[in-house]
Amino acid sequence: EVLTQWKDSQVSMLPTYRELIKAGLRIWVF
Repeated sequence: EVLTQWKDSQVSMLPTYRELIKAGLRIWVF
């Protein structure tokens, strides 16, 4: 149960990580 919940939370967090990476790249570029 814990592993499935952890995997679900990871999958749901992927888009957030992508947005953070994009924001981080923008900060580095500018």
